[in-house]
Amino acid sequence: MKALLNVKELASVLGVSVKSVQRAYRRREIPVHWLCRMALFDLDEVRRAMALNGSRRFDTSVGSHDKDGAAGGASRRRQPAARRVPKPPDGKTGAQFPEEDTEETMSWTCSLGWLRFTVPNASVEETMRLVGGDWVPDEKGFLGYGRGWMCRGSAGGLGRIGSGAKRAPLEVHVDLSQELLSGWTYDQFQAVAQWVFMKQGHFGRIDVALDDRSGVIDVEAVYDAVVAGQCVSHFRKSQLIEGLDVGSGEETGTTLCMGSRQSDTYLRIYDKAAQQQSKGIVVEGPWVRWEMEWKDERAQAVGLALSVLDQDRFQPYIVGVFRTAVDFRDCTREDDPKDRYHAPLLAWWKVLTEGMQRAKLDVVKAVKKIEDVKQWAAKSLAPMLGLLCVHPEAGERWLVSTIIEGVERWRPKHYAFLASGQDVQQVLKKVRWWKPTDGFAAGCASTAP
Repeated sequence: MKALLNVKELASVLGVSVKSVQRAYRRREIPVHWLCRMALFDLDEVRRAMALNGSRRFDTSVGSHDKDGAAGGASRRRQPAARRVPKPPDGKTGAQFPEEDTEETMSWTCSLGWLRFTVPNASVEETMRLVGGDWVPDEKGFLGYGRGWMCRGSAGGLGRIGSGAKRAPLEVHVDLSQELLSGWTYDQFQAVAQWVFMKQGHFGRIDVALDDRSGVIDVEAVYDAVVAGQCVSHFRKSQLIEGLDVGSGEETGTTLCMGSRQSDTYLRIYDKAAQQQSKGIVVEGPWVRWEMEWKDERAQAVGLALSVLDQDRFQPYIVGVFRTAVDFRDCTREDDPKDRYHAPLLAWWKVLTEGMQRAKLDVVKAVKKIEDVKQWAAKSLAPMLGLLCVHPEAGERWLVSTIIEGVERWRPKHYAFLASGQDVQQVLKKVRWWKPTDGFAAGCASTAP
């Protein structure tokens, strides 16, 4: 069997930086094989791919370097900005985009992330019906609220609802993470926003992510534009973070953070493709995410727009709000402030923002498998189930009776999941005939009389 090379070994053989190799396989310029989370390469396959591509974007000259990347085997530590002499991204002459990408093939998506809102007078039941999900009581409460509920998604994510605060007994507070919202449509987001304002509530946090799946520019090049003084922004500081998986040693991508987590506006620009690949998820092509986190008054403004604008108008609005926080123009730090704000947009930023204005909400259709449910139950429920079985005030009999009651609360999605490709109506007939006391497996194993 032919030996495969890892990223460092391939970079050393070709005489390029590790970042060059990573960028090449993320852009599908060279073939890659995955072993769990480790990227491996067949040297012959790589050389054939480079020959076919004409080595157009993958520099193979010995000792060549990307921006800050070192040659294979050398240190990849980024030097302090003061010591760097970066090459600024192209200005009026235009950025170097992949030649095969056209206006029709460029891919842009938008996703709404974290939602946090509070309404002064509502019932928990009404709130749960609005946001959906399977909620379970949390005895510890939540953020000072006497009563709390939790919701965990099978693919991750956490939702929290709190109510019963002494200062405001009827107030309901809701926190929903991005994983729980990934399957929502724009109409669902808008219905929630309208309900919040109808109840005279307010938003405390809204995250919106704009995704570039076309490879217009990578994170390091954006940072170079910031260093070169081409970023016109009210942010006072930025930080470039190199991610690394401690267990495998695989890089998880670069993140550029702008602003402070304590402020009401915070921007993260990161390599989403590398992040996903570090988790063993295969990603085709580049994927850079621009994720803005708004809080308090700014979140309230975005929530108001969400409640009144249709999706075609909300998208340009969001890009406009992004640009009030950060803009990239053909200028330098030494230019007069007025000139900086009126300088021409950098070509890559113009392409990026115009494309993102046309982006549509990315709705993820979660496909659940029984193994996913089993893993979730083993990770999240097993300790408490064991406690309930041995506790003298609960016990196995109580647990079984509770499970039977849970069957009575099945929704259409549970029946559909149980069907697993079978005729749903036939499964419904079996479940209705089935007596849980006869054994749980009998629900599908038996046939109705």
